[in-house]
Amino acid sequence: MKERIGRTVFLLTVFVLLAVFAVQQRALGASDYMARLGEKYYKAGSYDNAANSFQTALKDHPGSAYLHYMRANALMMLHRNVEAADEYVQASSLDPLGQIGKYSQHALEILSQTGTGDKVRRPLATAGADALKPTSPEPVQSDLERQITAERDTKIEQINRETKDKINQLEGEKNDRMASNGSKAYRPVVTGYGPLGPIYQPFAYYDPTEANDQIVRDYALKEDILRGESERRIADIRSFYAQKLAGIRH
Repeated sequence: MKERIGRTVFLLTVFVLLAVFAVQQRALGASDYMARLGEKYYKAGSYDNAANSFQTALKDHPGSAYLHYMRANALMMLHRNVEAADEYVQASSLDPLGQIGKYSQHALEILSQTGTGDKVRRPLATAGADALKPTSPEPVQSDLERQITAERDTKIEQINRETKDKINQLEGEKNDRMASNGSKAYRPVVTGYGPLGPIYQPFAYYDPTEANDQIVRDYALKEDILRGESERRIADIRSFYAQKLAGIRH
């Protein structure tokens, strides 16, 4: 009898703990879900939905440098550079000595160095993805101008190829790291008793999801810095060759 009472008390304790854990997960789950949804939208190239998802997640976690940084990236891809700059400043102030702060400062440098003349609320000019937008149609060119333009385009194509190769390499490294974490593992746990004896339910005693999510975040940051460097190099090349063409025409 004492053994059965003790077992009953143990099961009730387990159920109470599980209920408390479930409440905590529900409290955290909404914002975590929106953050992960934002990541999925961002990877799929749906930047408007990504920006909205990160904004929703920020309502619960306004102090998250990562969420501010990812929303800034999505906004810059939408050419909403004024808002993007504000988000980068927020991310940098929240993580001044960390990777996110470093990448945010780098993005702000790109915005200030390759601006298109638009003003932001801080001493920065807009650029980012705008630096890669097609230029306006040029007038009829001389042979020398066509040669210079072709040289410019060749260098830009080379940068894009190099960036794509590096991103593919990062993707392979990310997948290898996630594969090494293995998959979710279960063991049976007694959750009650029925007419035929104990009732078992599978319990996950190992779950690589959190570790894998962190890996995805780490490599997303690495990919973003690669893209930022590529945008800066392309902007520098465009500026250099624009000056070269202007010198010929005048």
